[in-house]
Parts: sequence; structure tokens; C-alpha cells
Amino acid sequence: MAVDIINRELPADLIAYDDPENYEERYEEERLLGDVLVEKPNTDEYESRCVMVFGIPAVGSDRLPKLKNVLGKLFGLTNPDYHDHYPLDADGKTNGYCFVEYPSKEIADTAVQLLDGHVLDKNHTFAAYNMIEIRNIKEPDPDWKPPTAKPYVDVGNLWWWLHETPQALRCEDQFATQEENSRTGNKQLTIWWNARGQEPYEVDVVVDGHKAKATRDNWSEQVIFKWSPEGSYLATMHQKGVVLWAGPNFEKFQRFEHNLINFLEFSPKETYLVTYARDDYYRNAHVDNTLKIFDTFTGELKKTFTPLRHGRLADWPFFKWSADEKYFGFSRHGQIHIFETEHFELLNKVSIEMDGLITFDWNPSKNLISYYCEERINASAPAEIGVMEIPTKQVSRAARIFSVSTANLFWQKAGNYLAAHTERYSSRKIKDGEVKLGGIVSHLEIFDCSKKDVSVQTFQLPEPFVSFGWDPKAEKFCVLVGTVNKVTPLVYKIDHGRPVPSLISQIEPGLQLNTVSFAPQGGWLSVYGSGSNAGHVYFIDTNGAQATRTRIVEHSSMNYGAWDPTGRFFVTCAVGHHRMENGFRIHTFQGREISRRVIDGLARFRWRPRPPSKLTEQQMREIRKNLKTISKKFEEEDRKEQAKASEELIEKRRKIMEAFDIVRNANRKNYEHEAEERFKLR
Repeated sequence: MAVDIINRELPADLIAYDDPENYEERYEEERLLGDVLVEKPNTDEYESRCVMVFGIPAVGSDRLPKLKNVLGKLFGLTNPDYHDHYPLDADGKTNGYCFVEYPSKEIADTAVQLLDGHVLDKNHTFAAYNMIEIRNIKEPDPDWKPPTAKPYVDVGNLWWWLHETPQALRCEDQFATQEENSRTGNKQLTIWWNARGQEPYEVDVVVDGHKAKATRDNWSEQVIFKWSPEGSYLATMHQKGVVLWAGPNFEKFQRFEHNLINFLEFSPKETYLVTYARDDYYRNAHVDNTLKIFDTFTGELKKTFTPLRHGRLADWPFFKWSADEKYFGFSRHGQIHIFETEHFELLNKVSIEMDGLITFDWNPSKNLISYYCEERINASAPAEIGVMEIPTKQVSRAARIFSVSTANLFWQKAGNYLAAHTERYSSRKIKDGEVKLGGIVSHLEIFDCSKKDVSVQTFQLPEPFVSFGWDPKAEKFCVLVGTVNKVTPLVYKIDHGRPVPSLISQIEPGLQLNTVSFAPQGGWLSVYGSGSNAGHVYFIDTNGAQATRTRIVEHSSMNYGAWDPTGRFFVTCAVGHHRMENGFRIHTFQGREISRRVIDGLARFRWRPRPPSKLTEQQMREIRKNLKTISKKFEEEDRKEQAKASEELIEKRRKIMEAFDIVRNANRKNYEHEAEERFKLR
């Protein structure tokens, strides 16, 4: 018998879906429906894809199609898949703004960078904003007043430590250390002189008319502090932004407001300062992913970027600068975005499209970029490593190589050579969803960029690649090969008469070596194991026909090493928590230890950079020609300094001896006075 379930009447209590009276929810919706609520549509998802463009021409409906055609060419540069909308007033005219919707937030962000500040004609300059930014705009403060001009702060000579001090005559350099108390969190930043023939000592300053030392508690509220590239400024990080200090007394020179920043970086000639506040929550307040570029001297905000909606930047520095600071750029989603600093606009209004792009880098002295695009197996496209001219965007030379699993790029500081390390495989298999590569061999590609026609030398390394470093001024380089427990430094020289570089020296293998560091003036290099248990450092002289190791030093737990800006001294440091003995040791360029200091809680050590030499090539040739005569003057000063140090040491010892004699004579009188009493006690 069929049962009519649909039309059957059910008891009233079975079709009442309301909660009983006084019922209380025991669980929140987020707990029961968390996986479903994640997919709940969010207004931000749609608004983040929409861009509002101000400053467009106001035209009637008859001219609107032509306007759409002109602007559409600009809107479509980022992505041709877009939708635009032009609100009209009562008279049918545009209101001077429009809306553009893109397929994704990332594309919309790129469009904002392209359109913001674009000059359409002499009467129309665009201002572009993401709709989320527009929605978050608040009403202006009714008590707002125009900012008053800040008076110029004259801190004196920015390069004072190179000109106006007795230490400058002795060619002494400065460095900064920061130590952190793990119990209290207090941070102490100190500026030191690296003195010749004596221990480092603190720099003297004048504060409120009183002589003091250049050391302050919480001078930088974070572990990170930074010298500018030419040493003019000391940058410290604070909750509200960055402060620059300069002059003989390290006075406050400039402030840059950027709440809760995490990183900072200078452009190569320290004209610009870049700050970054990553995506985070601080005391329940959301901190957006924001990059800001400031003018270092005036403090003016030049450009703001929001590279990611959520998460954090994987690499820092995010921006890469040309040596002359005319351009800077970054790479994302197979595109290189190059901006010019005259107007802070995208170069030629177009990004550089590159399939499989992994990374790029600027030549340190010329307007060239190197790039690496990974191999695309599905498209049968090889890996590509090349050199491109800027601003023409013409590729000078490209090496296309199959079976490359990874690559690294290394520019020589002089900008004449580019080295590309590639790992090549002979077999590729997919098993259980995992790609397994076999027969991996390390290679080096050397691009000669000293001439207009860029040539490439390719050769295979005898063992697996570990690290690489260029001599900054000579046609030599050092490459580390081997395994963790046996790493061999190989020193090569570019030989234009041969198809590959010549191996001039093979240094004895070492334990856990992983870093190559040439002295700033070249010739000498250090090879060490950063973060290794062994803490070995090789000092190698490459000035002759063959490279020779002069000394091996050991600094257990070292995890940082650096040359001073002149290349005369090399420091090894054990910094951070969980180190056996925090502190630093300073060595000569030959590896002889001249200073050692233990600092509990040492968190950071940085040499103060020197500005580029202002001497002409002719003046430098004259100095080299008369070096023997000039050096006699410095040798005489060294002898006087040593004699003075000896006299000071003798005087110090004499005073100690006099103090000892006073104590000894007083105790001798007591001893003689008590002689009879001691005799009775026998």
C-alpha cells in the first residue's frame, strides 16, 4: 500500500524548528561550522580587486566611448581582463573618476602602482587607490592644522670621523655593538673606536654640554640597527618608526614615521630609506603589509607599496636598486617591475614579463640586471640566465640551459663579471608524486660584461658547490666545493686567452667552511664556517701568482664575520643567545689576533662604512708612485704612537708599583710591631 508521505500531516511538535524557550547555545558557530564559514563570501575579496582612479577627464556621454578607448589601453596594460564603470552626473557627464575591477587582488595592486601618478596630459594626473583603502578613509580631524616647517638640524660634518679627529690621522675606524639582557630585555648600543696598538675604546660625545660616552640604553628598541652605506647616518628602530643620528655627537637628524616596523634598508647612495611593517597583530591592532620609501635628507614620503595582502615577505631587501639610484625594482608572479626615481613611476609604464622568473639582481656599477628563469618541463623550455640593459630592456646575452634544477647569481663589485652557479641533473623521475633528480653536477657560467659584446665561459666544478665570492677589483674568484666535513677552497683567475678560467690554487680542505669574503680592496680573502661548531677561519693571500693560506684561526660558536671598510682588519663574532661565549675578536688581514672582548648578550656587530674615495685616478697613481716616501711619514707616526704607548704603560706600571709599596710598607710596620707577640705564641 502506497503511503502519501508528502501530503501526510505530521504532528505539530515534529515540524516546530524553533528552539525551546530559555534554550542557551552551548557551542559557537565558529566551532561547529568553522570549515564552512571559511568559505563565506567576504566583502574585502571583491573590494580588493577594485581600483578607483581619480583625475580622469570630465566629458559628456557623446565623448565617453572615446575616453573609454583611451583609458582602456592603460587599464589593460596590467591585465586585459577588466571591467570599468564611469559614474555620470545629472547632466550625463563623468565625475572625474571611475572604477576598474580586475580578476585578483594582486593584479589590482599592480594596476595601482602603474596608474597612481600617471600623467595623462598637462591637465590630468591620475591618483589610484584600492577600494579597501577608500573605504578605510576616515573623516579629517576637525582640529587639523597645516604642518609647520621643521627647522634644519645642523649636526655638523657628516663625515667628521674621517677628518676632524686625531683618530682620523691614524686612519682608525669605528664600529657599533648592541648587547641584549635576556632577563630584562634591555638593549645597549655602543659606538667604538678600533684603535691601533690598543684595545677598542668608546667614542666620546658631548651631551647637554657634558662629556659622555657614545653608549645608550634602548637607543634602538629592536636588535636591528643599521649604518647607512656611506657611514653618514646611524639608523635605529622604534615602535613608531626610524630615527637617523649623525654628527660628532650623534644628534637626532631625521625621523620617519612607520608604526611597528620590522625591517629597514638604504639605497646604495643613502638618498632613500625603505621601511617595512609586516602583516601581524600587535595588542589586537592589525598591522598591514606596508613598504614605504622616504627621502633620507628631507624625510618626505616618496612612495608606498603593499606587496602582499596577508603573510610576510620572504626576502629582504624587497627592493633592488641600481648603483646610480635612478631605478629600483622588485619581482613578482613572473614580472620584474622597474621604477624610475625621478617621478617614482613604473619605467615606460610596462613591467617586464618573464615566464618562470625566479630572481633578478642589479649590476653594482652599471645599469644592467641579471635574471634567472627556471626550466619549464611542461613547455619544453630550458632555464635561462641572462643580462639585460636598463632602461632599453634589451637582452645583452642569455644562456639557455636544459636540465637545471637551481641557480644562483653573483655580481663582481666592479660590475665587470657575473657568475652563475647552476646545478644540472642527468636523470629525472617521478615516484609517489615526488620528483627525484639523479646525477647532479655543479657548473659555473662566467659572463664577461666588461665589453659591449657579452661573452660566456662555462665549466664544471670537480665537487658539489658550497659557496662563491669575487675579488672586488681583480679578475679572480674563490669557490668552495665539497661536503660538510671536507670543503676545499679553489681560487681561479679569468684568462682571456683560454675558454675557461684558470685554477691558480687549491687550498687544503677545511671543516664546515661555508662562506667566502674578500677584503674590500681585494687581494686578501677569508673563508670561514658561519654558524659551524668548528669555527675555523682561513686567511688567504691571492695577490701573487698563486694563492697561499697565511693562517688558520679558531673561534668556537662564531656565526658572523666581516672585514672593516679598509680591508686591514677582520672581525669574528659569536652573537645571539645560546652561544658558549658571546663576544668578538679582531684580527689583522693576515689572521693575527690583536683584540678579544667577551660581551654577554652580544646581539649585533657592524663596522661603520666609509664613503667612496673622492680622489681622482691621477691622484691615486701619484700616491702609488710616491708610496715609499709617503709611508715613511706614517711609519714615523707609528713609532711615536708605540713609544707613547710604551711610556703610558711604564707610567701605569710605576703607579701600580707605588701603590703596592705603600700597602707593603704599612703591612711591614704591623708585621715588625707584632713580632714579639708572635714569639710568645711559639
